Amino acid sequence: MAGRGLGVGVVGAGAVGGLLAARLSRSGAVGAVSLVSAWEGLRWALKERGGRIRVVPSVQSAGAGACEAYESEEIGFLRAGEAASSAPALDALVFCVKAHGAARAARDCVATLGASGVPPVCISLQNGLGAAEAIAEALAEEKVKAKVYSGVVTHGVRLVQPGVVCHAGVGDIFLEGDGGDDGSAGTIATLADALGASTEQSGGFSIQDKIWEKLLVNAGINALTALLHVRNKCVAEAVPCRRLAEAAVREAHAVALAVAKEEGRDDSALVSQDAAFFVERCFEVAETTGENVSSMLQDVMSQRDDTEIDFINGTIVRLGARHGIATPYNDALADLVRAQTLLYHDTER
Repeated sequence: MAGRGLGVGVVGAGAVGGLLAARLSRSGAVGAVSLVSAWEGLRWALKERGGRIRVVPSVQSAGAGACEAYESEEIGFLRAGEAASSAPALDALVFCVKAHGAARAARDCVATLGASGVPPVCISLQNGLGAAEAIAEALAEEKVKAKVYSGVVTHGVRLVQPGVVCHAGVGDIFLEGDGGDDGSAGTIATLADALGASTEQSGGFSIQDKIWEKLLVNAGINALTALLHVRNKCVAEAVPCRRLAEAAVREAHAVALAVAKEEGRDDSALVSQDAAFFVERCFEVAETTGENVSSMLQDVMSQRDDTEIDFINGTIVRLGARHGIATPYNDALADLVRAQTLLYHDTER
């Protein structure tokens, strides 16, 4: 990396990927930034805009004054799944695809960059549980030696059109730290600086706690908004939604406690805070990102065959069963979202 800045590939060019690529490009802390995506529409949009992504604020969101508005610096484009004739040297990959597409995205990166071109540091920023492990497994199958770190993004973002993202709610970015001496610690610290993120070392938190905290919030918001076709604020404003969200979050918290104790994390914030705290946190996020369209609702509106339901409410159901904890609300929400996706194209109903 001597003589050049950190080369970063952002895998996935949706809302979160667009926001983070734009942030990285403007930070001055990294070198070349490339989007790795199979989306042809984005390639043309970047070409027309000189490689720039536009970030616009949602003026209706709570705290909108702090929402971001700018154009990125020039960002490169690598077509996922196709061998690149000339790819920049990359020191890190930041995976921003949906959880159910994480393993495929990892394999596509190998096809694009070659096994030797995949950098040693990969960061998984998916919702729910299991995506980081899926990325690591897919890379290992391709004989790639890379370590996958976890991270959490709580900003509310939605895609407006190719190359344009709306920052609809101010949040945080948390990254797993690394105490190793192989250079990965420096890479993660540079990425954190460029993204405005906190690491476990700088922030004094456990990334597992942050992942679970977001999972509890997602359990109360995402499925409901996807089923009702409403923005996040409705979860906090409509009494029936509040009741359903609270029930789902309370179930999820019970499961989180069981998992934390099983893993020996008795000092976890999940243990020190009761379920009511996370219920209120869910409603707070729903209000702060009120005008945002949840990622699951975006999938449903686009009639995509897959959503992240199995990584969010579905995971709570699976882990609840393992620990003997009943999760009827999460089970019902998960099945309803699955049913909805199955019926997209059934025009006879």
